[in-house]
Amino acid sequence: MGTIILLSVVGYALTFETQNWMSEVDGNKKLSQLAIPGTHDSGAYDTPGDVGEAQDWNIMQQLENGIRFLDIRLSINGVSNDFEIRHGALKLGSFNNLVMNNVNNFLNRNPRETILMSIKNEDNIDKLRLVRDYLRNYNHKFYQNPVTPSTKLDEVRGKVVLFNRYDNDNSMGILWDSIKPNIQDEYNLDTECKPIIGCGPLIGLDYPKKARLVTQNLEIAKQNYGKNIFYINFASANWNGIYIGNSAKVSNEAVKNFFDSNIKVGVIVPMDYPNRQPGLILSMIHDSIYDANIIMSTQNDGIFGTWGEKQMCPPNQYVYAMRLRSEPNQGSGDDTALNAVELFCNNKQGQSYTAISSKQGPYGLWSPNVYCSSFSDPVVGYNLLIEPAQGSGDDTGANNLVLYCNGGTSLTANVYTNYGAWQPVNRCPYGMAVVGLITRVEDNQGDNDDTALNGVRMFCKPF
Repeated sequence: MGTIILLSVVGYALTFETQNWMSEVDGNKKLSQLAIPGTHDSGAYDTPGDVGEAQDWNIMQQLENGIRFLDIRLSINGVSNDFEIRHGALKLGSFNNLVMNNVNNFLNRNPRETILMSIKNEDNIDKLRLVRDYLRNYNHKFYQNPVTPSTKLDEVRGKVVLFNRYDNDNSMGILWDSIKPNIQDEYNLDTECKPIIGCGPLIGLDYPKKARLVTQNLEIAKQNYGKNIFYINFASANWNGIYIGNSAKVSNEAVKNFFDSNIKVGVIVPMDYPNRQPGLILSMIHDSIYDANIIMSTQNDGIFGTWGEKQMCPPNQYVYAMRLRSEPNQGSGDDTALNAVELFCNNKQGQSYTAISSKQGPYGLWSPNVYCSSFSDPVVGYNLLIEPAQGSGDDTGANNLVLYCNGGTSLTANVYTNYGAWQPVNRCPYGMAVVGLITRVEDNQGDNDDTALNGVRMFCKPF
């Protein structure tokens, strides 16, 4: 796919399906170079009274929505040709029905995907039967050879790669204990304390501490990208088996924020409820597919709001046009200025067309489209007009955006306000062109001051 570089002005219209996203990944990439979205206690969904629940999606839904690491805990169930899925003492159902049938059906339909599966012995399982009936049974799709961090994706497409947590047999897959120094799995939440009252979950739980630990380990994985090391970074945590969703909300947001601002992070991240954080799985998938490098300028990030989802052109397409949504001056009312950016992608022959846009504000009118001179003259840079914070005055955030084409011309669209100062021009490295963006937008503030779009970041890859 080539190298992608993230500029900074702050979308993600998927150009691939989450059910077969690995088909877009260069097969020469090593497994340890992939950002793999995973689930923790993957079978713990739809539990009675939500007790011990860790997921909203069943196994097939997880796979179809991009999850590629499954955390499976097994115990005996009194059946000679099956095992029980467990979450601690909680019995969840049949390994055959809930996991293996879905995994096999999924891989039959998507033969270029790979599923990583951790299998842990929760309660004295018959290991020989596990090997005979599943791992070495060709009716299932377990990869039959040992795996290392340098194993290439093409070698294991259409297969289940075993992460062995049940014994020390290293004849297939990879031993969990062999990568244990690079696994972060601090799952007990600390309680907060207050003088006199004491400590406990009703006082508070230290969710930010777990999120910081997850972020620190993501940073370690980034720093060691390409060094043939498997990193597994559990974003899941709880307090005595409860508050699972509360913890996931904080840690999953931290994971998404990290991948929105960093690239080349080889890591497996098992999560609770990953579907509840919009854009989280897609942000990780993007990192695996596009293999980007990043340059950023915080001057173009703005002040208010939250980042949307990364939006990328399809492979072999580049940005060559845009339009802007801008709100006319409201007089004595509340101005929001620039609200949205839409970019238009095409290939060098002009034979394909894709519109991409990240998070948008709701106000204003769209400008006419503005274009570079030809499909061989793509966008290679931009700069943003941003108004600084006005204190007690009316804040507007970003007011205007200019794109720069490779041939030297600039694209300017019709906007209605021009408050603030132009930030530095950001350009792709020589020989690269823009292929995507992500935007930062403040949500509606009700009767308070709205600013809508605040920042933009853009992505580049070789042209």
